[in-house]
Amino acid sequence: MIDHHDTPLLRAVRESVDRCGQGVVAVVNGEGTPSQAHTIGNANRGLPELLGLGAFMPQRIFTILAQIGHEMRKAGKPPGMYIDLGRTYPIKTRIAGPAAMTFYTDSAGKYLGHADYAVVQLLFADPLGRYPGEENCDPRYEVQHV
Repeated sequence: MIDHHDTPLLRAVRESVDRCGQGVVAVVNGEGTPSQAHTIGNANRGLPELLGLGAFMPQRIFTILAQIGHEMRKAGKPPGMYIDLGRTYPIKTRIAGPAAMTFYTDSAGKYLGHADYAVVQLLFADPLGRYPGEENCDPRYEVQHV
């Protein structure tokens, strides 16, 4: 039987959580950009894990997740509906449903040993300020609401 709590990935995540308060896991597609990235460890403090979907440069999404996670842990509460990181448009947030835990953040559940945690999905505006799900959003920015 495989012990999912002792995989190299989860050992690295544990070390990151111990050092920084959260770890980040990204699934990278063939072109070197993640199709999804999420945090692990915020649920230890009763906070949601953060999920970003889309065509991100790895360092950019890691930086965004680190910054939002740090501010969230410092405040002791989940982020509001909009997060202003000084970009042209703020990042919009939404509470993700159970599909997020099944399809995207399952390693957080493996790390925690349960699936009793919340996930906040981050939505990024296109160059004209339209968010996924809004009319005429640039298709490159459209992501599934999970």
